[in-house]
Amino acid sequence: MAVTALPKILDNITASYTPEGSTADEVPVSLNAAHLENLILNADSDAPASLPVVREYTLDGSGELTIDMRALVGAFGEAVDGNGKKIQWIHFVNAAGNSDLEISTGATNGLVVPGGSFTVPGAADEDTHDAKYWPNVLTNIDATHKTWDCVGGIDESFTLALVIG
Repeated sequence: MAVTALPKILDNITASYTPEGSTADEVPVSLNAAHLENLILNADSDAPASLPVVREYTLDGSGELTIDMRALVGAFGEAVDGNGKKIQWIHFVNAAGNSDLEISTGATNGLVVPGGSFTVPGAADEDTHDAKYWPNVLTNIDATHKTWDCVGGIDESFTLALVIG
């Protein structure tokens, strides 16, 4: 998979890879990204990239959700297990009208979030974005380091795009 960002602050990232079980050589994936310049991630880059994930999540009736990095859904609907890999890049999109969204190290089998947590602010009239590039910074995903906890408004939805390698 190669993930390429065009020069300047960009509107999207284009990724291509072959989903497991696919007969296609490579299938393009368009990931909305923000504030990255001249970024190229592939299997040979300093921050290797092998799996793109894009998914909408909905917080439960208490405004909480745990994301398990060993049980993700890939950009083409396939199961993605991040075991043995690191999250290299993430992009959260908090939908217009949502409350602030806090992402933190999971309470059970937590994958450490640098700084312990971060917040994607809510805004009444527009989507808000937060993209982070952590080249080989995070702990490898495994059975005891795999979850992030998300807290926000009841039944609110957000989108998460990430690249694992």
